[in-house]
Amino acid sequence: MRDYIDSQITEPVLVADLCALVQRSEAHFSRYIKRTFGESPHSFVVRRRVELAAQYMLTTAASLSDIALGCGFTDQAHLCKRFRQAAGQTPAAWRRAHRSHHDENGTPPVQRFATVSRNGTPSNAATQP
Repeated sequence: MRDYIDSQITEPVLVADLCALVQRSEAHFSRYIKRTFGESPHSFVVRRRVELAAQYMLTTAASLSDIALGCGFTDQAHLCKRFRQAAGQTPAAWRRAHRSHHDENGTPPVQRFATVSRNGTPSNAATQP
């Protein structure tokens, strides 16, 4: 499932499509994802997009607008909103702070970003298998 999401990340990833992929009902699938990853299917997809955007910010000189579109966000503002919720700072500030660290060590500091619950409070996602 993660491979499918990653391969489709630039396009809309619908829960119905994921359900068809694993041949489960939406309710069953959503419960399974929530129990396994600690977040809803939509939150899982958004987090994967934020992680990909962070990787692109460290490894390319692309503009945030291009990165946003390349990661499946509708525009730069959408990326900024979701990134700030997950990382606690804007993508530009995060890029400046982490780019020098990446250049020094050669290893990107892309960690699992926190997910945001419906009430707006950050919560760390469960460790992925």
